[in-house]
Amino acid sequence: MREPCDSTLDGGFYLLGFTAIYAIYYGIRALGYSSRLPNKEGTGMAIGGIVLGAHSLLITIFLFALSR
Repeated sequence: MREPCDSTLDGGFYLLGFTAIYAIYYGIRALGYSSRLPNKEGTGMAIGGIVLGAHSLLITIFLFALSR
């Protein structure tokens, strides 16, 4: 049987989760902005930001679930 979890770690998971959502939001905004630029410059970087933000969010959710 597992011992109860220390709730002091919850704040770190929430902070990291909100930061990942913030990165996804700015990636989507950058994607919209880059679509208006000539030759669609910056589209790859915007997609990369969205992918990395989503990856960070999924890892955070996974680690939060494992800590319970």
